[in-house]
Amino acid sequence: SHLGLWTQQEDAAVKKYLAKNWHLILAGIALTAFAVPHTYSTRGYFAIGGEWLILPVILMMEFLAEIAIQEIFFIAGFKDGDDK
Repeated sequence: SHLGLWTQQEDAAVKKYLAKNWHLILAGIALTAFAVPHTYSTRGYFAIGGEWLILPVILMMEFLAEIAIQEIFFIAGFKDGDDK
């Protein structure tokens, strides 16, 4: 029996996602780490604003770009990278 938070199949999917997107995740964390103190010093008080959405927006943009590229190839008549 598996006592983790998710199944082995889900575990493999998470590891694959992290391996594929580690650079975007790292960039999002770094930009957020810069933006949060900057907005705090600009505002003069702590608040939760758009600076906390940097990482999710980066990951969403990558997801949408991947879908858009797949759709463009589909519309152009290419399937699975086949250029015939």
